[in-house]
Amino acid sequence: MGKSKSQTIGFSYFMSLLSGLCRGPIDELHEIKVGDLTAWGGHLCNSGVNQIDAPNLFGGEKKEGGIQGPFRIFMGAPDQVLPGAEGGLPDVKASIGTGMVSQFRGVVTLWFDGLVASMNPYLKEWKFRVRRSRKGWFGGAAWYEAKATIFLGGDVLTVSKKGSYMTVVSGNSSATVTFAGVPEAGDTLTVNGVTFNWIKNPTDGAPGPLDIIRGSDNNACATRLAVKVNDFSASINASATVAGNVVTIANNKESGSIHAMNAAHIIMESCTNPEWGRGLPFDMMNEPAMIYAANRLCEEGFGVCLIWYRKEDIDVFIQKVCDLVGGVLYTDRETGLVTFRLIRDDYVAEDLPTFGPDSGLLDITEEDAGSSDNAYNEVIGTGHDPITDQDFQVRAQNLASLKSGQGISSLDQDYIGIPTKALLGRVVLRDLRANAGGLKKFTVKLDRRGWRIAPGMPFRINAPARGIVNMVLRAGEIDDGNMLAGTISIKAMQDAFGLPEASYVQPVGSSWSGPVYDAIAAPEQRLIEASYRDIYLQMGAADAQAAGLTTGYIGQVALAPNASSYQYDLATKADGEDYTARATGAFTGNAKLKTSITPLQTVVELEDLTMFTDENEGEALFVNDELVRLDSLVGTTATITRGVGDTVPQAHSAGARLWTVDDDLVSDTRPYDVGETAYAKVLTRTSRDVLDIADATQETVVITARQARPYPPANVKVDGVSIYSLSGENPEPVLSWSTRNRVSQEDHLVGYTEASVAPEAGTTYTIRVYTPANVLLRTVAGIADLTWTYTAAMQAADSATSAVRFEVESVRDGLASWQRNSFSVALEAGWDYGWGYNWGG
Repeated sequence: MGKSKSQTIGFSYFMSLLSGLCRGPIDELHEIKVGDLTAWGGHLCNSGVNQIDAPNLFGGEKKEGGIQGPFRIFMGAPDQVLPGAEGGLPDVKASIGTGMVSQFRGVVTLWFDGLVASMNPYLKEWKFRVRRSRKGWFGGAAWYEAKATIFLGGDVLTVSKKGSYMTVVSGNSSATVTFAGVPEAGDTLTVNGVTFNWIKNPTDGAPGPLDIIRGSDNNACATRLAVKVNDFSASINASATVAGNVVTIANNKESGSIHAMNAAHIIMESCTNPEWGRGLPFDMMNEPAMIYAANRLCEEGFGVCLIWYRKEDIDVFIQKVCDLVGGVLYTDRETGLVTFRLIRDDYVAEDLPTFGPDSGLLDITEEDAGSSDNAYNEVIGTGHDPITDQDFQVRAQNLASLKSGQGISSLDQDYIGIPTKALLGRVVLRDLRANAGGLKKFTVKLDRRGWRIAPGMPFRINAPARGIVNMVLRAGEIDDGNMLAGTISIKAMQDAFGLPEASYVQPVGSSWSGPVYDAIAAPEQRLIEASYRDIYLQMGAADAQAAGLTTGYIGQVALAPNASSYQYDLATKADGEDYTARATGAFTGNAKLKTSITPLQTVVELEDLTMFTDENEGEALFVNDELVRLDSLVGTTATITRGVGDTVPQAHSAGARLWTVDDDLVSDTRPYDVGETAYAKVLTRTSRDVLDIADATQETVVITARQARPYPPANVKVDGVSIYSLSGENPEPVLSWSTRNRVSQEDHLVGYTEASVAPEAGTTYTIRVYTPANVLLRTVAGIADLTWTYTAAMQAADSATSAVRFEVESVRDGLASWQRNSFSVALEAGWDYGWGYNWGG
């Protein structure tokens, strides 16, 4: 379709970036996000070189480019040395600057060199997801390393089977699905919202979604489920076993998607690290108490994902951790050791120390702060998901208090550091109980027999004169007083701090699922050879008329796979060439026929209208191999004109798709020789991705110089009756037709039954006569008139049967029309003739 000059529409931007992430060393670098989109993901546990390969992250070179290039990660080891030039990469220090450059020891550092954007000179924000619980401890080795990490995010299984199979939701560590029959190849299984293919008897180890794999014995199964997410391989934390038609999906908590740190370890390190923590000697820590707390937190699945910034005092940070997990840190008066105690329902009431008038209780005073008027009946907690880097909320309510007519009294609480909704639901319920009305607060005065009571410790009191018998209190602030007074004053509260094993607050997940930004193949597409009118509309009259008799051009239409797919690149080639993206265009407006239609039917019902409105009125639509004109569209009822352009009317089945081609036909504008095969692939574009050419569907078309061929005869009749309405016998049929002209019609859409348009100079007509068995009887070429009669003499000479089939086409410069009229005529009446012969072009 002619050639266009290349022009610069923007630039790609490359640079070196040096980022300081955090204090090191760390366990691993897990993800890199740029502009809140995942550019890289994996598990880098050691310093080294890796590659970001996401050039289409922001839409590719036609939009804002992406991220592509090597990066080096330095974990911040004590003896770290930045490398010089190696492996084709430049010297890191030299890229930073001249003079004295630090080795960045003790700091996790990432150096990147490559593409950072296109068309937009402004950098997007980079974020790094790192994990640390076992590495980075002073002295090298982590304390109690076996319990340092708590794996979250894999403790709920949702398993569903396609079709009529059942769905199982399990809050435990496994779920069992019973299939209606033994699963076969092509079946799918969904775990935690990710669908896997069931593949029988795999013979290779090719990468891809080879997920649940059944062996030939119907029992062997893969030990994990692998899935491709955001262009990098990740794992669903489950394994599967098969026995007949029963599949058991089991969690592997040792590889949960969230690697939280044990709060006891956070407190231990914050207290003992001499570089940034309190710097207490390890011997000053009550290690048995710390181990007990670490074990209990592991059993509860209570992990914390939290960042400490140096601008925050370390004591404030430690208190924040204690508040999150419901614990207290204090110096034990008996041992002098720093002790961490979890406030839990981990006691037997009868075994607690009891204080009464005759056993150390001197006085007890109830405080008004414990009245219902000062209580909360709703707690709204805010946590933070480290995977999505988004805050989330969970709400817990005291329904009895709400129904009592007291109204809502809410407490908004920040629980940043709680990484999952399930865990946050338990925490807000814990704090709702702690703040509930009716829980009494006291100031208790004991004699020196209460010296072993420590903060957070439960104890009992008996005060019959006050109507209190065996009430369990939880100690808070303790004032030892002095030896002369001999009084210990304890602020305490009626105990309600036991962390529930399971939350009654079930976070309601959103039914909304975000848009899919991964580019996927168009579900339906078609490659055609462009007509004269197509070239005229796209390139103009001069280029259309200059197109030769021995070349042709292509046009592509395609259905958008989803709402995120806004356009596509058209990659094309001829035999012996490699694919090259030569054009970009929008997906094609389209609709489908609701019912089948006859060749001359003009009022049709449509369905599944996509980018198809009354604004398309007057335009051409392509349905199968027929062009029609859309005259009006009211709702889903369309009025069309049949057989326009270089086509003749045809019958179409229900479900046939109509494409809007006037503005939406995409061409690579290069000429192909007649007889040559043109190949094309539609490369879907989203704002973040471009479909890989290997994943695109290949379409082909053989070039016939369609644009140079004359339009076929129109409104063909037999003895004055349309060929689409024939019945009865026509002993000596007289054929007549109207003429068309591609050049003078330009972009005008003239219907099949409309009046003649003066034909192109040199146009003649050819008629062929066939038996019902498609045996050629006669060819008459070079007809200049607009009528022709199949006389009795001709029939006798041809030994014609009682019925014949005619073909009528136009010819100019040795090229026949792209389509021809084909129809049958009964020369003699009879049951076997005149029925169902008219099938159009």
